[in-house]
Amino acid sequence: MRNPIGRSAAMLASLRSTLATAPRRIFAARTLREPPAPSPRDEPAAPTKIERVGRQRPTRAPTPSPNPEALVAPSPMARLSERSLRMAASSARAGADAAVTIAARTQGLLTPSLEGSGARAGEARRMVEEKFAAACEGAFAAQVALGSFLVSAAFGGVRTAEDAALGFADVAEAALAPAHRTVRANARRLTGG
Repeated sequence: MRNPIGRSAAMLASLRSTLATAPRRIFAARTLREPPAPSPRDEPAAPTKIERVGRQRPTRAPTPSPNPEALVAPSPMARLSERSLRMAASSARAGADAAVTIAARTQGLLTPSLEGSGARAGEARRMVEEKFAAACEGAFAAQVALGSFLVSAAFGGVRTAEDAALGFADVAEAALAPAHRTVRANARRLTGG
């Protein structure tokens, strides 16, 4: 008989590695562009005739113009899109971890057992307790993040719509972090990985 939990663990490890690098690859492709090719007007014109016969000043090589994208700080929209990609990848990882956890627990709870240790009842109780604990911890973390955002807004730290969006993204990440940690720990524990 095949071990579905072992296959699930291998698929989970492959999905995690893919999702861990996806936001960096996507954002790097957008932000790291090749510098523009020099235009013909940046190069010095070739002399058409010699104006003086005598001592001439040495010619200097033209200084390359700096890449304007390298001098400018990342725009708020770039920060917001980077944050959105990171949150999407984190949610996708949590979804994969949740699927593995559900598959492992379903198999364990539906298989009849004659053991009297109560391990299955303990796992069923744990499912309920950890959800309640993660929800309470997430609600508290979201309240702290929202309070921090409101204090920052009161003292002029929020000036644009992008600043507000990034602040609310902080609140959402704080609310979801405990659930993501719990589901990742469960997937690793139940699959042995």
